[in-house]
Order: sequence, then structure tokens, then C-alpha cells
Amino acid sequence: MRKNMLQKVWISLIFAFILFSIPVQAISPEEIEADLLHMRELLEEVHPNLYHTTSEEVVESFQTDLIGQLYEKEEYTFLEAYKKLASLAALFRDGHTQVYFPQKEWDNYLAAGGRIFPLRVQLADEILILENILAEKKLPEGSELLSINGIPANKLKTEMLSTLSYESRAFGARLLTNNFSRLLWALFEIEGPFKISYRTPGETEEKITLQGFKAEQLSERGELEPYRLEFLSPESALLVINSVPGEINDDYFDFLQESFKEIKEKEIEYLLIDMRNNGGGSTHQFNEVYHYLSDTPYRSYSRVYTRFSRPVLAKYHPWYRQLYFGLLSLIRRDDVFMFESDLRHPPENDYRFTGQTYLLVGPATFSAAAGFAALCQDYGAALIVGKETGGLPTSYGDSFFFDLPQTGLRARSSYKYFIRPSGEKSDRGVIPDWEIDIDEDFAEIFERGGDINK
Repeated sequence: MRKNMLQKVWISLIFAFILFSIPVQAISPEEIEADLLHMRELLEEVHPNLYHTTSEEVVESFQTDLIGQLYEKEEYTFLEAYKKLASLAALFRDGHTQVYFPQKEWDNYLAAGGRIFPLRVQLADEILILENILAEKKLPEGSELLSINGIPANKLKTEMLSTLSYESRAFGARLLTNNFSRLLWALFEIEGPFKISYRTPGETEEKITLQGFKAEQLSERGELEPYRLEFLSPESALLVINSVPGEINDDYFDFLQESFKEIKEKEIEYLLIDMRNNGGGSTHQFNEVYHYLSDTPYRSYSRVYTRFSRPVLAKYHPWYRQLYFGLLSLIRRDDVFMFESDLRHPPENDYRFTGQTYLLVGPATFSAAAGFAALCQDYGAALIVGKETGGLPTSYGDSFFFDLPQTGLRARSSYKYFIRPSGEKSDRGVIPDWEIDIDEDFAEIFERGGDINK
């Protein structure tokens, strides 16, 4: 026991030494300005329609003010630089155009024993709601956050959202919820103890100080499984797909085959596919799921517009494609090309499901997962149940990744525009056939059965 305790002490000391022996990176206003200008220029070159939501005039004004504010200080920390740069990228309201959160710095903070905010904070109806996880003391469920360490909740919400890239407000709210703890640390330098002011559901204002918890306690909560199958009853099954591989993955394909084989052997009548926490992945991998649900010919998107800019061609295409699209762009005086796919026939499948399929979606259903929901809805492969998807089925996507030269921050830009199979160009997510709050035992779904008019 004593030996184990000594080992833990030594490990903690080593982590602390590593963290605090690394000099804090001081970044000048000139360096941040250079990265801002570089990023804006690159985004304008790569993105097929950068100002689709926020006008060029608004962006220009924002950037001018931001650069002016930079010179109010002589130097900035790395995290302060991240906040400035992320806010410009977030202004374009594109979930695939962003400056990535500096995860390495957060990992170093946790490794050195840094404290994590001990409550889950959910943005609902523009109010920050507190939920218990591992807090030392339990708060009344549904309490409204008023402030943390004297910083008003509205300021926390506004500044966090200003660094997050999203199209729909619902997805922005989910991003804030999922990233609240690390944004609290990165944007406001709050490391605990956490002095929390809140209002209970009974309208009583209370205050409490919590110490927070460490990374090893966070790991006890566990991470979402990428996918799993369970049987809810002799007639129904639940297939949870929280994530889909970005590339061809034999384990994933094997899982689907084994799952649908078992579903068929058990003569399941009702299949629930839960993608409420699926943030996307490869469209090809999502199509594999469709092949188990329908034999109807399909195409993932009715049209795809691709911008073959110089940076995209140089990074992702061989020399002969660079030459071809480069010359064609010069002739056309336009480097955005439209592609329309032919219908694809699902391959023969011995385990194709023939019962009633319900696809569960919500605000965290994003990117290719939202595209898959649109595919199933447009071709009648499943009834869509839940809340509007956070991702848009007609949207900008596919990422061109790049590093900002002065700060080294990682960023990306969309370089394609996808239109859902039906051809609809809506600025909404996928609207469920049954728009309901899904309860834990899925009772309402089974009560409605297969009749969408109930």
C-alpha cells in the first residue's frame, strides 16, 4: 500500500514538473494578426461559398475590430490566441470550418492534476441548466446557473458560443454542453475551486463552492461505445451507432453483419437505430447500414459541388488531376464543379431487415449522420424519430485541414457543398417524422407502432 502511494506521488510530481517546466508561449499581436489574415485568405480561396450566412461586410468589420483590440496588449497566451482566432472562424457559421480546440494543452492540464468543473451544464432555451455528475454535494435537478467565480452565466454562454462553429443553434447548444468544462478553463482561466451561484426550480438563489474532480474520476464515467446491439423484447432490438469509422473498417463491417444476422435469426419485427449521439464519419460507412435496411436504389446526395482550389488540388489530388482541373478552371473562370451521381443499387444481402425501422436522431446528430437520416427519410428506409438534427442534410462539408503558421493551431475549411437526395435546399436539419422527446424505455415509439398518423 505504501509503495503504491509513493508511486502515485512520484507520478504526480513528474507530471507537474513536465507541465510547469514548459515555458508559457507568449504570442505577439503581430503574430495573431498574421494568422487571422492568413486564415481569412485561405478560407476565401478554399470554401465554395464562405459568406453563405454571414456577409463579407460583417466579417470585415468584425476582423477590423478584432485586430484593433489585439494591440491593447503587448503579448498573449496560447489560449488567448486560440480564442481570438476561433471567434473569426466561428463567424462563418459552418460546422466544418473552424479552429480546433488546443486539446494537447487541456490534456497537459489534466495530467498535472488540474480540476474539472464538477457539474454538467446544458444550454436549454438559452438558459444554462445544471445537472449532477460527480459533485461532492448534489444540487436540485434543473437548477439554473447564475454565475461561476463571479462571471455571469450569460457572459459564459456568449463567449463560449462565439468560439464554436455550427450551423444550427441546437447543435451549437450541444457543442457548448459537451465542451463546457474545457471552455471554462480555456476562455476564463478558471481552474477551481468553483464558486457557483444558482437558482433552484423553486426560485431560491443559492451559492455553493465545489472543488471539482480530476481526470481519473472523469474516466470512471466511461465513454460512449462506438456501437452495440441489444434486444429490448422478443420482437424488438436496439442498434446504437454513436460513431462511424472515417475509413474502411473491417471490425465495423463485421459488427453490422453479425448484428443483422442475429436480428434475422431472432425474427425481430421492430428495429430502433439510435444515432442521437453520432457526430458523423464516412458517408460510405453509413451507406453500409442502408444496405441492411432497403433494396431501393439510392444516391447519398442529389448533387455535390466541389471547389477545386489550388490548395485542395495540391494537397489531395495527383499531378494529372491538378493539371486537368487547373486548366479547366482557367477556361471556365470558375473552380466550383457540380457532380450528379447515378443511382446506386444496394448489393444482395441475406440479412436485410424487413420489419419496421425507426431511426432516432437529435441535436447531436451531425454531418454524415444527418445526411444518413435524410437518405433514410427520402427513400423511405426508416421512420425518423426524435428531435431535429443538429447537422444540415444540405450543407457545406468535407474538410481541408491546415495549420496556422504563427501559432501552430489546427484549422479546417469546407470545400464541398452537398444537397440531400430529395434535392431540397433547406437551412434546417432533418425534421423527424415523429418529433418527440424519446424516453429511456422508448415507450411512446412502441405505443405509436407503425402508424405515423397516430
